[in-house]
Amino acid sequence: MPTRAKLLIFPWIVTGLGLLVAAIAWDFRFPEPARFATCLVLALLGSTLKVRLPRMQGTFSISFVLALIAIAQMTLTEALVVGVFATLVQCLWRTRKRPKLLQVLFNISTMVISAVLAFEVLNRLRDSGALIPGLVIAAVLFFIINSGLVSLVLALLNSQSAISIWRNCHRWAFPYYVAGAVVAGLVTMCSQVCGWRLAFAMLPVMCMLYFCYESWLARAQSESPIIAG
Repeated sequence: MPTRAKLLIFPWIVTGLGLLVAAIAWDFRFPEPARFATCLVLALLGSTLKVRLPRMQGTFSISFVLALIAIAQMTLTEALVVGVFATLVQCLWRTRKRPKLLQVLFNISTMVISAVLAFEVLNRLRDSGALIPGLVIAAVLFFIINSGLVSLVLALLNSQSAISIWRNCHRWAFPYYVAGAVVAGLVTMCSQVCGWRLAFAMLPVMCMLYFCYESWLARAQSESPIIAG
């Protein structure tokens, strides 16, 4: 691994794991265990529904929607536990090539840092009554941190342009993140009116989102030689 990549990856992992430990120690609360357990199980199931981006070995899944819901409705500790275990399942479930420990830790750290930033931003905007815009901004934060950092690491590993990698691959994920934020917003608003049990019944919409996006991406790849290659 090139030295420049190590200088980015190792401090990032230390930062992410440090934030995870600090957040759990600072706010170790599970006020509604049933809601937390339901969200965790759904996130783990969602992690098995993975979409593979063009020219990329990595994947993303609909567990991202559950992570946003956890950030919007639960404590920071609950949101991080949901995110960490969902990331583990996504990294290890039916992979073409078993990931190295460093890759798993990097993905977990990325999720933790994204979740902590999104949690803080969403809390500030929610206090001003801007829940849906807050969720969209949180989704954009997830997208920027995940896609930008992965593109940068790949660029350092392969001596390529980070912007070129992002343009050819990660830009196709942006509509998925925005749609996920809308679904998370609908579930969150419904939860405030009808309770979380009825709101979570809306989550089959996530499966529709997954299958629609997968179909759209496959069609886009077949129609565009730029991403099919």
